[in-house]
Amino acid sequence: MDGETLIESGIRDPPTQITGCVDTRDMSEVLASQDLLDPVRMFKTPEQWYEQGSRFVSHADGVSEDDGWILSYVFDESQLLANGGCSKDAESELWLIDAKNMIDVVARVHLPQRAPYVIHGNWFSEPGPEAGGHAESSFST
Repeated sequence: MDGETLIESGIRDPPTQITGCVDTRDMSEVLASQDLLDPVRMFKTPEQWYEQGSRFVSHADGVSEDDGWILSYVFDESQLLANGGCSKDAESELWLIDAKNMIDVVARVHLPQRAPYVIHGNWFSEPGPEAGGHAESSFST
């Protein structure tokens, strides 16, 4: 949808004004929710695992805004040395998390080395951005 059409749609059918706090729960309450229709969800990493650089990648045939996956670099900090550093054989993983339920890790890609906590990624379709493509189908860092 182009910007002009989006603006016209907003003028024709303006969104409902939100007042007050949308959700007053804290993180532990959201994580404890068993309601499959809860609009607020979080993915809980296992103990000592930390994720970063998360990106949403939509499903090609998605019908709702959460049809797709969350891609996250994760690191198991049990690999840290006593001084807080990492050995040369420390490894990270790239996890693909089901964005609809925020529970299932549908794939784990083992990386041959540790991805530093400052790493970022983008998702590009074919052709890549160097050829004028746009974000959707291949991962690059």
